Amino acid sequence: MENGSKRPYGSSPHPRHMSWKVQAPLLGLALALLACRGERPGAAAALTVVRVVPELGPSGTGPALFLNQDLTVYFSEPLDPYSISPDTVWVTDESGGAVRGALKVRSRSVVFQPHPPLAAGLSDGSFRMGGTYRLHVAGFPRANAVRDASGRVLDRVHEWAFRTVAAVPPGHASPLLPVGDGTEPFRVASQEVAMAESGGTIRITFTLPPLPDSLTPHAFRAVRVREGAEEVRVSAVRVLADPLDPYPGCSVEVALDPEAGVRKGELLFLVLEGGSHAVVDYRGRPVGPPAGGSGYLPVRVFAGAEPVLLEEDFDRPVAFSPTAHGRPRFEVMRGLALPRLRQEAGDGSLGVFRPVADMVLQPDVAFDRGDGTRVRSAGNEFPFSAIEIPAGVCVTVRSEQPLVLRSLTTIRIDGTLRLETPAGTAPAAGSDQPVAAIAGLAGCALVAGDELAVEGRVEHRDERRLREASALALVSGTRIRLAGRIPSGAVLAAGEEVQGDAIAPVPVHPLFTQGLAGQASCTVEAWTPWYPLPRSGATALEPSVLVARGDVSVAIQVATPDPFDTTRPFLDPGSLSAPIPLPGAASIPIASVSHVRFLLRATVRAGEPLPALDRVRVLPRR
Repeated sequence: MENGSKRPYGSSPHPRHMSWKVQAPLLGLALALLACRGERPGAAAALTVVRVVPELGPSGTGPALFLNQDLTVYFSEPLDPYSISPDTVWVTDESGGAVRGALKVRSRSVVFQPHPPLAAGLSDGSFRMGGTYRLHVAGFPRANAVRDASGRVLDRVHEWAFRTVAAVPPGHASPLLPVGDGTEPFRVASQEVAMAESGGTIRITFTLPPLPDSLTPHAFRAVRVREGAEEVRVSAVRVLADPLDPYPGCSVEVALDPEAGVRKGELLFLVLEGGSHAVVDYRGRPVGPPAGGSGYLPVRVFAGAEPVLLEEDFDRPVAFSPTAHGRPRFEVMRGLALPRLRQEAGDGSLGVFRPVADMVLQPDVAFDRGDGTRVRSAGNEFPFSAIEIPAGVCVTVRSEQPLVLRSLTTIRIDGTLRLETPAGTAPAAGSDQPVAAIAGLAGCALVAGDELAVEGRVEHRDERRLREASALALVSGTRIRLAGRIPSGAVLAAGEEVQGDAIAPVPVHPLFTQGLAGQASCTVEAWTPWYPLPRSGATALEPSVLVARGDVSVAIQVATPDPFDTTRPFLDPGSLSAPIPLPGAASIPIASVSHVRFLLRATVRAGEPLPALDRVRVLPRR
């Protein structure tokens, strides 16, 4: 949610611009009525601010913030997301002007994300070096106050003063907070870059944002090979604000001398300089070449504006379809297609659990997982690749100690899951907690890397005696769907959202870690949706793939149009082409108004960064 965006329906203007002549009589009447009753809005279980991270001391005495550091406000109750806008949560500078930034709303918290500086001198971001600012949260008695899910307003207006760093902090290489987890190398994302001969600019993407001050023409060198090596002058370098970047500021445009006259088909290389001229990241690390490549990046020069029939650049949610039950699929995050894997969902070593008859699960006791294969747990851990309890089947989980059922992908309960396990303890609702801590709160925890759905029922043998205890924890890396019954006091922890109703649920926000657990490896595979190709007259395609990093392969499948509805593909198996690996043949024949989809496959190894796909592009044959 950006500043300047449209307000949700029913929101009020910015509090600093409200007309007091209009608002005061109404508020005065409301206060008078409440005073007669001896009440105040929010008096019962009022919505309050729990804390701010980083901790902001009184009068701006807290630690100085980095120029790209987020501010997170935690609340005591689940929020009404429509009450959160730049009019109710905002930041002002020394002059009282609103500071640009984005708002990210969670169940019980709001994050103000400043725009990082992208220009040399670091003066174009939300925060300036050595600046003083105030964080504002609208509360009672403002008419446009932050509200909780029950409609109660925040107990009062909250304001915090803070300042930003005035110089590079000790132990840091820049006034920007490093992004990433510190293990990902800083390098060029692709082994090949491209430019249009009419534009004279080369676009290059890094795995992490480079420090803008290090992006100078001296950091790059362009070499054209004709009869010999000839250097082409680099005239300018700038950072692009590309929303597809994994982090803001990863894309850079390198402009060449327009008089150089680079033409299509020429052999051109872009060289990254080292030493004092090297491009560095926020940690001060010099850039490295792409994985498996060298410091000489070949530049593909194309004529004029590149014609594109179709381009999927993953700047929006994509409904990936898994190819097999229990096989992880992809998801879109930060403008990349990434394997949907969470370390806390286990390694899937027990395979797909789909029982065909009533059965009992006990730690260290062998059982039939449903396909005739007998497996056993690793103590109180059951790491499946998928869990599905069909309708009419009852699975009893029996243990004297708490246990965890993990699924690398999805969990679906259409039948009955009966818990004969300890009760556990109830957590503080809404708090951000690691999955391990959430799972340890209940006698039985179900942890899914993908969606978790309860269409049937989950019951506990001692449910009538449960009061404050949590017999069950449902944890999902994406969403939880509840259409069945679960025990009262269950802990619900979804990375995205909880859909449906439950009896006295306890919502908690889980902190997942992307990747694969243990020492395992697995294959992630999924189909994209079908894409209709425009009516261009093209009779053949030249698909291309830009891979951001890692072991990702892509295949394309072509379908003719449905004879009764040309806007849809004809999905008769005999009319579909076999998936064609990319890059493959120079061109792929197509019929008029064809449809295409892509098969994405990646090999993921524990302990390694997730492979990622940047975009897939389809061009007409030239």
